[in-house]
Amino acid sequence: MKKLLTFAAVMALSLGCAVTNYSLITDNDVGGTVGTNGKAYIKQSAQIAFQYPDGTDNLIWFVDQATGSGNRTLYTIDFHRDYPAQSPFKDDLYCSPDWSGCAIVTAPDPEVGDTSIFDNSQNQNCTGWRTLSLLTSTSRYYGECGRAKGDRIRTVLNLANQMTPVSVNGTTWLKGVVNSSNLTYIVDNNNGMTTSFSPGADVTLLVNAPHHQIQMDLQNPVIRQSLQRARTWLDAHPGPYQTITAVLNGETATGNVKVLTGPMGNFIEQHY
Repeated sequence: MKKLLTFAAVMALSLGCAVTNYSLITDNDVGGTVGTNGKAYIKQSAQIAFQYPDGTDNLIWFVDQATGSGNRTLYTIDFHRDYPAQSPFKDDLYCSPDWSGCAIVTAPDPEVGDTSIFDNSQNQNCTGWRTLSLLTSTSRYYGECGRAKGDRIRTVLNLANQMTPVSVNGTTWLKGVVNSSNLTYIVDNNNGMTTSFSPGADVTLLVNAPHHQIQMDLQNPVIRQSLQRARTWLDAHPGPYQTITAVLNGETATGNVKVLTGPMGNFIEQHY
């Protein structure tokens, strides 16, 4: 359970990730670069729905790759739903790429000569921009629309036997809670400064392992305190990117990200 919750706690920090760098998509059977003929849905390790008073945000990713050059354009779009009337998750059963919406983040990702893995343009008028706080670069591990190559999260989620099963709308989820007593984040700005902080209140996590879905309850206004501390420190101590380590009961998970303080501040001011 500790490893699972640590994994989920790293996700909890993000509030929402946008993809800005991705691997070349190739045909595993015949070789060669694949042209996606439009947007292809990227399967993430898990969909994460963030609950607010007006519904849920769920940031999902798409890639449009050109045949031949392999140059890509990446899109992050919000799958917003009225919860609990509507499921907050995109149905991955048939891995349909179909989804229309406003791109919160659009990122050029050329195969050759990419000068920055975090370059992007943002549209603050898009639904879900309030939830964006991280830019991420990822390898082609999970696949796109049925071309999945692996399933790292299932290995992690199989460690959840000590979490509490609960029923939500007739579906069984695994429930866990992280808070200041069991979770600490260590942030290194890679410019000579580090800090640490913890959640300001209980964050309840609901995990549906078979469907790779995680729900996080962010409705408690006390959460603002920890978010404000993190935002203030990041504004005062900028760096090229951030290394974030989540420590939960002795278990650790670390990743490199680029934190966007603007959307995080927008989220805090509008919703707490």
